[in-house]
Amino acid sequence: MVEKIARYLLGCILLLFGVNYFLGLLPYPEMPVEAMVFLRALKNTGYMFVFIKCVEIAVSILFLLNRFVPLAIVLIGPGIFNILLFHVFLDRGGLPMAVLLVGCWGILAAYHRDSFSSILKP
Repeated sequence: MVEKIARYLLGCILLLFGVNYFLGLLPYPEMPVEAMVFLRALKNTGYMFVFIKCVEIAVSILFLLNRFVPLAIVLIGPGIFNILLFHVFLDRGGLPMAVLLVGCWGILAAYHRDSFSSILKP
């Protein structure tokens, strides 16, 4: 039951923020200058934000449909931890959401740990 809640919660959050990038449904909160400079740099690459948001949407669909969940965990892991580091170092206002994302990801990773046993052997 905890895994299902974490999977749906993570899937819904990722889907909301992924789609929001393309449709602009929610306004972006005020952020410190350093955070805005970093986000602007990602956007100015011309592809990075689009790539990140497409991965978020794809992974969220996998979580919500309960398909290829271990693959989705691996694909979104680096993104989740970058979100956490962004909020730790650049924008503390989003830290509670980042901690929630890491918590949900951790629950899913722990629940599906058997799927990773072959790649985690010494």
